Amino acid sequence: MIELFDIKKSFGAQRVLQGISLTIPKGKTTVVLGRSGCGKSVLLKVILRLLSLDEGKIVIGGVDTSNFSESEMMPIRRKIGMLFQGAALFDSMTVWQNVAFPLIEHSKLSIEEINRRVISLLEFVELPGVEDKLPGALSGGMKKRVALARALVAQPEYIFYDEPTTGLDPITASKINLLIKKTQREYGTTSVVVTHDMVSAFTVGDFFAFMHDGKIAFKGNSRGVLTSDVAELQDFIADAAPKEILQQFLDGR
Repeated sequence: MIELFDIKKSFGAQRVLQGISLTIPKGKTTVVLGRSGCGKSVLLKVILRLLSLDEGKIVIGGVDTSNFSESEMMPIRRKIGMLFQGAALFDSMTVWQNVAFPLIEHSKLSIEEINRRVISLLEFVELPGVEDKLPGALSGGMKKRVALARALVAQPEYIFYDEPTTGLDPITASKINLLIKKTQREYGTTSVVVTHDMVSAFTVGDFFAFMHDGKIAFKGNSRGVLTSDVAELQDFIADAAPKEILQQFLDGR
């Protein structure tokens, strides 16, 4: 699991994370909800140590990484796959090269084994036969699926998803949501999904945390989200999706 204790992060006078404490359970999908700009993506980057933390403690798989150097963090990062909001593919590389990149850079696997994994994962994300295409030839949804294949290729213990359905039409977003569920089910990964898309959240989530004013204002399951007495959470839901639709969605699960 991943454990966060009183995490604080500021940018100058702007305090973004003001004491985040959260346990991310092993083998489950934790959804971090909150309005745009509340610090959700910053939290992911602090866990990965792409941003330094000002105060607090981060424990990943039982290891306290709070004071790790860049070189000490590298083995930890290799256990974590990341699906960035914009997919973050290398435009000048083919799909095959993009997916294979982590293994080429950080493993001693043979080219035959790398190719086997790449082809297998492209089939897993329902994109067989696209390995020779460049990212510019792909739709937004296809890029997200290629990015998911890249995140999985090193067989990580954890996967972070930063706004995985942003900018996608409802049908494509639904496909991404189903792939997130399929990934958790078949690979048993511990997943963290940062989103403000309530339908996506309720599709993939086992456990929910709502961020407000730099803190966790709510923790619980999907039914708890709808029945919570946290006013800011209820206002967020009202703006994000009709509550009746979310209730019907839960009733149909």
